[in-house]
Amino acid sequence: MVDRNYLLISSVVCVVLLFSYFHDPSSQYEMDYSGIVHDIRESSSGYTFQLDTSSGTFRCFHPACPVELGYYRVDGEFSDDGSILFVSDMFLIG
Repeated sequence: MVDRNYLLISSVVCVVLLFSYFHDPSSQYEMDYSGIVHDIRESSSGYTFQLDTSSGTFRCFHPACPVELGYYRVDGEFSDDGSILFVSDMFLIG
C-alpha cells in the first residue's frame, strides 16, 4: 500500500513541477513574429513600421531603424489596447 501512495504522490509532484517549468505567465503577452518590414517612419523616440507576417500585418515600434523590405524576426509585447507591438529584439534574417 505504501508503494502505491508513494507512486501517486510522486506522479502528482512531477506533473506540478513540469507545469510550473513550462508555464511562463509573461509568455502570454510576449510575441515572436517574423516577416517583411515596410512603411518605416521616424518618430522622436524611434521608428514605427509595418511587419507583414503569415498571420497578418502588425504596427511595430523599435528605437533602431530597420532595413526597408528586410526580413526580420522580432520579439516584443503588444500595447494594452493591442494596436502596436513594442519590439524588444529585432534580428535581420534576410
